[in-house]
Amino acid sequence: MKRNTQRPLKLAALLTSLTLLNACTQDDTESAPAETGVAALRAALPKGEQMVIRLPTQAALAPEQATFYGFTRGITLQVNGTVHVITEVVQDIVETEPAETDGETYAVWGPFQDALSPAAWRVRVEQQADGSYHYVVQGWARNADPATAVDVLVGDHSPGELSGRGEGQWRYDLTAANALDPTSQTGTGVMAIQYAIADTRALEVTFTDFQGEGDPVSNDALYRYTEAADGAGTFDFISNLDIDADSDPRRDRRELLQVRSRWLADGPGRSDVIATHGDLLRGTRVDLNECWDAAFMRSYIRFAFPGAEQTDGDIGACPYAEAEYPTFEGFDAESFADDDLVEALPEPGDLPATPVAVQDPAAQPAMYYAVTRDLIVNTNAHVSQTLTDIRALTRLPPSDCSPEGCQWGPWTDWTTRVTTRLEVQRVGENAFSYRAEAKHFGADEGAWVKLFEGGFTANPGDAEADPDAERDGEGWYALDLGAIASFQAEGERDPLAAGSIRVELSRHGGEGSINLRADALASTDNPEPADTRYSLVVAADGSGQVSFALPGDIDEGAEGRTAREDLEAITRWVATGEGQSNVRVANGDLGADEVVLGLQCWDNHAALTHEVYAKQPTAAEARPEADAEKCAFADWADPIFPTLGDE
Repeated sequence: MKRNTQRPLKLAALLTSLTLLNACTQDDTESAPAETGVAALRAALPKGEQMVIRLPTQAALAPEQATFYGFTRGITLQVNGTVHVITEVVQDIVETEPAETDGETYAVWGPFQDALSPAAWRVRVEQQADGSYHYVVQGWARNADPATAVDVLVGDHSPGELSGRGEGQWRYDLTAANALDPTSQTGTGVMAIQYAIADTRALEVTFTDFQGEGDPVSNDALYRYTEAADGAGTFDFISNLDIDADSDPRRDRRELLQVRSRWLADGPGRSDVIATHGDLLRGTRVDLNECWDAAFMRSYIRFAFPGAEQTDGDIGACPYAEAEYPTFEGFDAESFADDDLVEALPEPGDLPATPVAVQDPAAQPAMYYAVTRDLIVNTNAHVSQTLTDIRALTRLPPSDCSPEGCQWGPWTDWTTRVTTRLEVQRVGENAFSYRAEAKHFGADEGAWVKLFEGGFTANPGDAEADPDAERDGEGWYALDLGAIASFQAEGERDPLAAGSIRVELSRHGGEGSINLRADALASTDNPEPADTRYSLVVAADGSGQVSFALPGDIDEGAEGRTAREDLEAITRWVATGEGQSNVRVANGDLGADEVVLGLQCWDNHAALTHEVYAKQPTAAEARPEADAEKCAFADWADPIFPTLGDE
């Protein structure tokens, strides 16, 4: 297992001045005179330096340091920095004079309103009957009634007998902060902290439905840190991370990673890691155990997966002899990890292979060979990209699941402020339907607009034994291009910005097909709406045929002939590459009763071997004849367009 350098959470949170701190703490646990009045209210809030955990380090880290020492240190610094800044912001506020107080049990600071801030803020601290303290940070739109204030951060703190000791919790609502000031708070979700500050310092952080700026969907993560008085400590971490995408882009699902790291005060430590779910076979568990020395260099590693194990180094060098793994109350691996529903959705690999393969193609291939090849490649690219986009979304943890289906999102693109969601429903054995919708951020629930929908029924075959095995199955999807364009920025719209597309695809026994219909399709190059049909069938041996009907200007450039004609064609080919196109052109610049029929043949190098064109009355339409010695097919064929599911 290699190191995954992607941070599990990207916190551009409360302040743009957030930095990852190589934190140090101060010993302020001496007995001190008890504070009274407003000073006691100020002192009740935890301080940033008390809320961070120290990890042994040195000024110059070795370039070949242990992988999971670096992993542990990176996440520790990130979470330390975030918690430190948020607590210090509140602490800085209460160091000022309160706007309202009874001098003993409560105080209110604010409202505070920066000249460029869209929101106003206030902080209230109140002593409870049991001696603990409750505090709230509230915000509201700068010109709104303060009565509309919402809670952004809510916390409680119970002081210890010694200064600087105590325990408590706080909950930061990033979504509420984002709604008030999306520039300063770009993420959404909830960040919850529980802490205990004593001889052993403990900090537990939970991120729920967190979505940072640039993250495609929300995610959850669990962290726990402890630090003993002598500097030894532990780190527990659970989240979904893609551990092998860099080595194999096809394996792009997130695995469930559970990590426990332990270290001694002078540096040596051990990490024990479990990876499950994601691209791993169902029920498979991969274990990694790694130890490092006082210089943070790896001293031992063990990598174990079903049926095999690899080790390197001396296990006797480990500061802890036995493996330990994280435990969090209420944690359920099955609900936390990616859901198995994604296994039955269509994938780019379900497409038929690109056909019309020839050996050593001619420098000037036959025109309709080139037209057919390019049409197939472009159509496959469109279908593949659509399936890739769907697949990418479902490779991330769903936000909600039931036995009937799962939902991904809602998540928001903060550049366009468009919120989208994807729903997948089980409709039968290995059969699923899916639907994506969007609305502008902040719009009510009735504003959701359907962008695309589809379905897929898979025959997994040997997929459980071999994740790379081709699967038999069939499916469909429909795109509303106009709806999609309505949520895109004007300068970023796809050239195909109007109309709708329906695609049906299948693979059975080595044979694959794609059938496509586009209705009222318009683009920036061709704004006049047009309909298109396309049908591709490829046999297991590589032979096949494609039929298409689309508008095209066959005499483009000719003066006074600017209209688009209606083009229908069928191209057939054999496994060795020889092929033939039968073409019919009508309307456009042709007379109302005229039609052009064409026939082209090519060899296994795509070089033209036979060509016939004839303009004739539509009433006659005498078919051009193929040369049996120069053409792979002796007969004329008309395009074949199967009936689609919505017709």
